[in-house]
Amino acid sequence: MDDSSDEDVADYSELLKSKKPQRGSKTFAPADQDQDKVERARHALYELIGEERAQKGGVCSGELVSGGLTRLTAEKGTHVRVLGHALQGAVHLHLEEAAWLMNRQGLIVPEKTLADFYAMICTSHDGWISFERYQAYAFLKRLGYIVRRAPPMQVIVPQPKVSFWHFFHQWTARLVHWCRGLLFKWPIRPYTCTTYADLFARLQSPVQSQQWHQPAIISPMHRYTFAYDLYKPRHDWKKRDPGVPDFRVVVGRMTDALPDPENLKALFSQVAAWPSKEGSYFPIAHTRHTEPALLMALVGDAEGVSFVRLQANGVASLVDMNLSK
Repeated sequence: MDDSSDEDVADYSELLKSKKPQRGSKTFAPADQDQDKVERARHALYELIGEERAQKGGVCSGELVSGGLTRLTAEKGTHVRVLGHALQGAVHLHLEEAAWLMNRQGLIVPEKTLADFYAMICTSHDGWISFERYQAYAFLKRLGYIVRRAPPMQVIVPQPKVSFWHFFHQWTARLVHWCRGLLFKWPIRPYTCTTYADLFARLQSPVQSQQWHQPAIISPMHRYTFAYDLYKPRHDWKKRDPGVPDFRVVVGRMTDALPDPENLKALFSQVAAWPSKEGSYFPIAHTRHTEPALLMALVGDAEGVSFVRLQANGVASLVDMNLSK
């Protein structure tokens, strides 16, 4: 007996009827299933999926301008209260804001569709947005947070003063390295080997071949920066004075490497320089809650969005515990 015959096939054609089916009832038993009913149910499912949602009242209209911004020509609805920014006397939306609002049937842009905005997002039309950042933005908006782009703030780290002896040591080391490169540029000098044994012996010598090949230092290809500031929904929240965000989010892909120590140090220094709000994060056991923390959104191809909380001290405070107990 085929196992597929024992499974219940949902009859989606019932959704097209005005009368709602009762919960737990079956319109036909598994034994009476036939191919026609399965085809009708599948056709009804495709019809419901492809059905266009009706436009509701309070729809904004806008036009696409330079820089990937959408300028609103008519502001309607409650979404504008937490979306966009003022520029030259008009409200402008970023690409992620316009795409999310259009997906919610709250924005109409002439001669532009939602697919066009998705194409601009995937190709990074404004040089900042990406597919991963939009996925994280849409996920957080569905959770009800107020999401804003993080300001491009850079923390200036003062450079330590270099003494004369330190400069002299660096200059001498570079000179010695340059001279050794001239002397051992080639592992074998011309006309110095007469036999193959002599040739192999010189190739195996680490002294003459140590400067011949040096592995290239691979610099990190991706530098993590803050993408969004999150605010818990409040009735008195204002775009002109948003206040201190509850969370700061860094966006990355699940297949990317974690931030290197230098990148983490720069991120935590920025969080420490910005004002913070008390009580945003739940305390982690055996850690100092006063240390700066951030959220890292990891976007996968099919896994959705996962969040990891990073804190500056990590588990360093374990040394303060009484290990004798």
